[in-house]
Amino acid sequence: MKITRILLLSVVLLSCEKIEKGFLSDSVYYLENPFTVQQGTTTTSSTLVADGSTNPINVKLLSVRNAYTGESADSMFLRPQTITIFKDAVTQSDSTLAMLNAKMQDSTVAPFSINPIGGRLQFTRASLYLDTGRYTIDVNVSNIKGQKMLKNACDIIVTPLSSTYTVVYRRVQTTPPDNDADRTTVQENDTYPVDIKYTPSDVSKVIIKWLDKNGKPFNPSTDMQRLALTYPTFHDWDPYYPVVTTDSTMEMEFPKLGIGMPLFSSLTVGGTAWTDESCLSYYRILPKATDINKTLRLTHSIKFLTDGIYEITFHITVAAKI
Repeated sequence: MKITRILLLSVVLLSCEKIEKGFLSDSVYYLENPFTVQQGTTTTSSTLVADGSTNPINVKLLSVRNAYTGESADSMFLRPQTITIFKDAVTQSDSTLAMLNAKMQDSTVAPFSINPIGGRLQFTRASLYLDTGRYTIDVNVSNIKGQKMLKNACDIIVTPLSSTYTVVYRRVQTTPPDNDADRTTVQENDTYPVDIKYTPSDVSKVIIKWLDKNGKPFNPSTDMQRLALTYPTFHDWDPYYPVVTTDSTMEMEFPKLGIGMPLFSSLTVGGTAWTDESCLSYYRILPKATDINKTLRLTHSIKFLTDGIYEITFHITVAAKI
């Protein structure tokens, strides 16, 4: 009887004891620390590592500071900026600036924010307006258990855009003057040298030069033409401005939108459909312009990642200009 009373008393005492709700670890952290973002790019980090804490984890940004000076960077990271976005996909049919502008609209977004659930670091294309450097953030994390402040929760490194272009493919083929089907590949990729100089600018354009084996430029006006009416040129991907030629270069301006070229990834040329995300282009150098009396079939595919001037020089090592 006595044992029964003791057991009953224990059950009563246990039932009166307050049950703790949830758990919030002292070791919540960002795995990607420091987190690197390139200016003008859209990117996100992983969520906070909860270390067994009860989900959901709520996260609030408290401050952004220069990691070296401690100076506040809130206004730069959090101030809304105006960027241009597309209301709908751009296609080959949007072939004039007026048609292109009709699909664009201004959007006002901050360069940086934190997702309130899980704490992902979120950067928009407005990160273009961030100064390069190293910054650190303080955040507040909370869940059903309580809340904690994480000082210096994560460092953020803002870098310039590391790549402004990607060279996907390039090739030179020769054919006899009267037989375009008899093709021989004589230069391709690494054996077809190309130099690209990028310069930030208020005007965006591609300037192409083709040099012969002696370093002499072919004349785009007299020595060259598009390969065929069914093959694309850069102008087919960029119909918004006229092609301007000199005695040594071919210049093509493109819309300054912060996203480079091409703006669409498929087109039809002379009834032939093409799909490419890197401005696949075909040209020919006429036999009369070379010392080997053969047509030079030129192919290149380059993706341009941002605004600016791209000076492109191809080196043709199998022929000399005459």
